[in-house]
Amino acid sequence: MDELKSCPFCGEPKADGVTEIIPGYPDESTPRYEIVCWKCFGRVPDYDTSAKAIAAWNRRDGEK
Repeated sequence: MDELKSCPFCGEPKADGVTEIIPGYPDESTPRYEIVCWKCFGRVPDYDTSAKAIAAWNRRDGEK
């Protein structure tokens, strides 16, 4: 799995344990992955793979 960058909204580092990948959202019957910062509650939309969710979280303005 790719490493998560700090929160794109508040800058909180992953090392502080506030950012987490939530599998099975919104229910466990369909694999969905969402990443949430528990400091500012910033999040990216849910995706069907953790790799897509991580890529969305790690993307910054001006990057492709």
